[in-house]
Amino acid sequence: MEKKEEEEHKEVVLVQDLLYSVPEVAKLLKTNKNTVYDLIRKGYLKALKLGRLKITHAELIRFLEEFNGREVK
Repeated sequence: MEKKEEEEHKEVVLVQDLLYSVPEVAKLLKTNKNTVYDLIRKGYLKALKLGRLKITHAELIRFLEEFNGREVK
């Protein structure tokens, strides 16, 4: 792969990883979509309404760091 193509590929991957759909977050958290919707509804996770709900990578990291080792009810 040429250097320019490699750089373009890295940019595309980065953009794809900035936003996650609810099903993607559910898969990452090893849970189901309903649990993710509950986390959003209860205010544990902030989501963007862009057609469908999206969660930013930064928000997902914040959630994991804040609730690491704690029970989320």
